Amino acid sequence: MEQAHPRPLRPHYAWVVCAACAIMLFIAMGMAANVFSVYQPYILAANGFTNAQGSLIVTIRCLLALVGMMTAEFLFSRLGLRRTAALGLGLQILSRVIFAFSHSFPAYCAGAVLSGLCYAWAGMVPLSLLMGRWFQDRRGFAVGLSSTGSGVATVLLPPVISSLVKQFGLTFTFLTEAGFTLALSILVVLLVRNTPEEMGLSPYRTNAESVVPPAEASVGGLSNARWGAVLFGIFLLAGTVGPGFNHLTMLYTTEGYAPTLVSWLWSYMGLALIVGKIGYGQIADRLGGWRSNFLIGGVILGAQAACCMAPLGSIFFPILSTTLFGFGLPIGSVSFAIWAQDLRGKNNYQAAVQQCNIAYAIGNFMFGPLPGILADYMGSYVPAYIVFMLLSLVCLVILQWTYRSLGLNQR
Repeated sequence: MEQAHPRPLRPHYAWVVCAACAIMLFIAMGMAANVFSVYQPYILAANGFTNAQGSLIVTIRCLLALVGMMTAEFLFSRLGLRRTAALGLGLQILSRVIFAFSHSFPAYCAGAVLSGLCYAWAGMVPLSLLMGRWFQDRRGFAVGLSSTGSGVATVLLPPVISSLVKQFGLTFTFLTEAGFTLALSILVVLLVRNTPEEMGLSPYRTNAESVVPPAEASVGGLSNARWGAVLFGIFLLAGTVGPGFNHLTMLYTTEGYAPTLVSWLWSYMGLALIVGKIGYGQIADRLGGWRSNFLIGGVILGAQAACCMAPLGSIFFPILSTTLFGFGLPIGSVSFAIWAQDLRGKNNYQAAVQQCNIAYAIGNFMFGPLPGILADYMGSYVPAYIVFMLLSLVCLVILQWTYRSLGLNQR
């Protein structure tokens, strides 16, 4: 009698959802936010907008992202994660169609409103929640891997967009982006499922001994006041991760570095960001939140310290700062899922993820004008990075004090 061979193991569908979320973030964070700066000079030149109007378009997008995050929980409870993400992606497509035919400032603001809602409803909040549902183990790695979509967009799209705009104009380029986004969005909706149970599956698990199980605060162990302190720390951290990141090009161009060098460094930083997100997720899974916080916190502080060396004129410090920024920026995205799990537990995970992202969005919005204001009064962007470095240090002190007070430093 012929012996039956065991069925080969099939990859868990959780990794398919992880890949779909990477595509989702490619759209919602990469296309909606990170690479929009490539369009701005062309938009200002084609429509005669002032620099202030160009900045206001971005500010409106950030404000609506905050509004969207505040309404996300309501939509998740009514529509589910999959349909809410689909709604956000649809708004992103519509925003590009509006941009394609816009010739007035209010029309661009309308497109920015839709793009900001996409950032909230199809960005890091639903991604973190989906990874929380689909992964019991290796969650940090899954969040890091899926969030690399934004970094991929930052690396690949700027030269393509610039080339298309120069050859065919803004209308053609925005419509091309809308069509490309539609194709990717259909793929996301087809692949994503709200929970493993919908497919008769359980969350992904591994028996690998090298993976540290998530540390979790005991029920009632973290008071609302201490959680509020953590959220305040995230609010402070947003200055570094948001405006600090977005003003790197201004820092180095105003200090006399060649624009071509700065452009190269920006693309290089996108590559470092991809490596940083994947690597940090792995490290957090293996070392736990307490130890990985020291590591990524030191990296982001080092990045800002290197930025403060910009007036020296050495090529070493721009390379160092962009490398460290790329490796450290996951502290403003991947970390939220880890902190929510560690400090609030699985029963409060969804609310905690949303609260972290709201605190970050408020800080991103509030600190946005700070670099420009300080540069106008002090003649350099360096003072802003000194301020951001101090604020980041305060955030890390609050965070590690909270971990230690709950006994989570022993994991």
